[in-house]
Amino acid sequence: MKTICVKRNKKNLSEGKLIYMDIDEPKMPECGNFVILKNLFAGVHHDDINFLNGTYSLFDKETHPSDFISIGLEGVGKVVEVGKNVKNISLGGVYGYMISIIGAYSEYVCIHKELLIKIPDTVNPAHACGAMRRGFLVYSMFKRGVRIFKDDYIVVNSVTSGVGHILAQFASSFNIKVIGIYGSELKANYAESLGCSATINRLTDVDYSKKILEITKGEGVRAVFDGIGLDAYENSIKSLKTFGTYIKYGNVSGDIDSKFKSIHFKEKALFFHNQNLDLYQRIKSERVFSAMSIFKAMESFKLRIRTSEYSYQNIETAFDDIKNGKTIGSAIIKF
Repeated sequence: MKTICVKRNKKNLSEGKLIYMDIDEPKMPECGNFVILKNLFAGVHHDDINFLNGTYSLFDKETHPSDFISIGLEGVGKVVEVGKNVKNISLGGVYGYMISIIGAYSEYVCIHKELLIKIPDTVNPAHACGAMRRGFLVYSMFKRGVRIFKDDYIVVNSVTSGVGHILAQFASSFNIKVIGIYGSELKANYAESLGCSATINRLTDVDYSKKILEITKGEGVRAVFDGIGLDAYENSIKSLKTFGTYIKYGNVSGDIDSKFKSIHFKEKALFFHNQNLDLYQRIKSERVFSAMSIFKAMESFKLRIRTSEYSYQNIETAFDDIKNGKTIGSAIIKF
């Protein structure tokens, strides 16, 4: 089967090059608690780029002895083999998975039965792939990261991104006022279609926190959801109201460490939440409940997933488009 790998260097980091390989298809473990899927789609995330460029460490040789490691964090596929101890999962069923171990950029994957999420027949598998891990992140931040009330203002940085476009719609469905920040005039119309109360182009309004304070009549917002990181940090902090919460879930422009100071939070008694999705992924009830909530919203048309779809052979283009801010919605690859 085909897979996309990176090669490990002596520091347990990627050498920085994507490698297309043909390897053996996965075999069913003897324990019989696994399911083999033929991937239909795989999600493309900035985290994948971080594995490629060496920002994130790869797994140690004790757990992954090969120097060639398949990457990819989530996918949706069709069941082609079921382990002897697996019940209520049939051949041909469509299931999704989110994994802390990487390897979704492969034609076939072998996944433990407890990690599978049934994709409803009424949900497009491509849209499910675009919504699953990103929707899980949105749900965990929205329900666990901060208490937000009807008519509260929030800021969603990179509102047209995979996470951002889900978050904006999800929040708006609860009558929360979303101020969406985007970074290209080409994305203006889409940003406005997401139910935002206001949208701002951060490239033309460089000090956009001033505009946010105007919109909120000087009060500021209850929460900022930030996947940009370094470039958006100062505007994010200035936009918050007293007792507001800064929620960091990504660092597309770099980490905030060089600008982060506790005094920024002391002045307005702000709260800081650094999202760690892996902790939530380990809890089955969190995975299942968040997936049910997201899929239910999709079925009722409260949540419309937009995808930027790439072929398996063009994964480099997908990475480049993500790095250069060209994608709209969730980037996925089709097998």
